[in-house]
Amino acid sequence: MKTYLSIAMLAFATFGCKSEPEIITIKLKKGQVYTQNMLLKSASEQTMQGVKSNTTTLTESGSRFEVLDVKDTVYTLRGTFGAITTKMIKDGDTIDNSKGAVVNPASELLSKINGKSYTMVMSNTGRVIETKGLNVLFDDLLKDMPAAAEAVKSMMRNSLASAYGDSAIRKSAELSSALYPAKAVKEGDSWSAENSGGNNIMTPKVKGVYTLDKVSGSEYLISNKSTIEVKNSANAVEMNNFSMKYAVSGTMTSKSKVDRKTGMIMEMKAQQNISGVIMLKTPSSPQEIEMPVKATNEITMTTAFVK
Repeated sequence: MKTYLSIAMLAFATFGCKSEPEIITIKLKKGQVYTQNMLLKSASEQTMQGVKSNTTTLTESGSRFEVLDVKDTVYTLRGTFGAITTKMIKDGDTIDNSKGAVVNPASELLSKINGKSYTMVMSNTGRVIETKGLNVLFDDLLKDMPAAAEAVKSMMRNSLASAYGDSAIRKSAELSSALYPAKAVKEGDSWSAENSGGNNIMTPKVKGVYTLDKVSGSEYLISNKSTIEVKNSANAVEMNNFSMKYAVSGTMTSKSKVDRKTGMIMEMKAQQNISGVIMLKTPSSPQEIEMPVKATNEITMTTAFVK
């Protein structure tokens, strides 16, 4: 009888522990330093005037962050870019900028961004409130280009800003900050989240549901299922005499490991499956050309504390 009672009490205690709601937020201290690495594998298929082409791109990047100041629930960080490498395989041909090749005009600039720093202000839910120094950084990188290359310089600056500029970092942070619920949650609870992107390939509109799958002694395991959409029919992207509109949509799933002590996302693995059309105008073909596209993106992000 005592044995059964002990087992029952243990089961009740275990159940009670799992049922206790917790607030999941970032908790950092001044002087802490951490690194974040991102690996993106993108496989796409597009059809132009009946001809199909396949491209696989592998992009790896890293950043280092130091906590400069802490005020209540707001952190001031110094972010420093690490190396950014890109390998592209297009219809069987490989180009690899990590070995000195130039994948596109912006690749040379990306090699120079290594070690450059900026300041970021972040909330305890990962929302980027402000960044300082990014756009100035790009201007400095471009100032040594010949004056005759103004058109190319403008294209490269727009490309860099759309991927790594002030607005891009704030928008991309929305995807991570959506993981943090606005309420205390317990194992098995779900919450919805939505970000307001959708007019830029780099920052899609995302609407989904997160679930706290498991709580262990050291981490939270959180999964996500979302729909994603990118549509810029009202504002075409102008680049190097090309005009491009796109309407693509699909799904995204992810699994994240979040450290209970610091609230940081230590590992996140996500997969996106999207399809749609790109409408393209070129100097040689002023009428819109429709290109059906399909893409699968696999994203892995890892975080490690240096001190």
